[in-house]
Parts: sequence; structure tokens; C-alpha cells
Amino acid sequence: MKIVIKFVLVLSVLAFSGFTSPQLQEQAELICIKNQKSTNTCYYNFKLGDIPYHFRDVGCKRKKDEIIKDVNAGELALSKDWKIPCPEVKKEEPKADQKTDF
Repeated sequence: MKIVIKFVLVLSVLAFSGFTSPQLQEQAELICIKNQKSTNTCYYNFKLGDIPYHFRDVGCKRKKDEIIKDVNAGELALSKDWKIPCPEVKKEEPKADQKTDF
């Protein structure tokens, strides 16, 4: 009987606390893919809202397009930070005319 009461108590706390799964508002941006041949592991580095995440595919079994689709759908668990660093591609800002008035 005590177990049932504890279960109901925990369930009611979760229900009334407003616990929801996090909803991604932005699309995941794939920064780079690194393959480690010695362990047959592929590392996919993403950015979600300027926060770095990575996904590790052991055996390199999945295709790049499939992983991007699953990340955007929220079906893959991403780890925070990058396991293997990648050089970030800097976005070029449109240059204004370089005419100067003297």
C-alpha cells in the first residue's frame, strides 16, 4: 500500500510541475563531421542556438542526411560540447560600398 501511495505522489508531482519535453525552436546547424578510422566512429558536431552539441555514431552506420533529419525531429540524443573540435565557418557579412567621401 505504501508503494502505491509513493507512486501516486511522484506521479502527481510530475503532472503538476509542468514537466514537458524541451521543444526545439531552431533547426540544428551541422558544423562538421569527423571520422576516426581507428575506432570506426563518426562525430557530428552541431550548433543549436549557438550552443555546441555532438552526436557519436559508432560504426558510422547512418547517413548524414538521416542524422540531420533525426536531430531536427528531436529523435537523437545529443551530447553537450564537441568531442572533437572543428574549425567554425565564419559567416561573411555583406560588405558595404567602400567609397569614402573626403
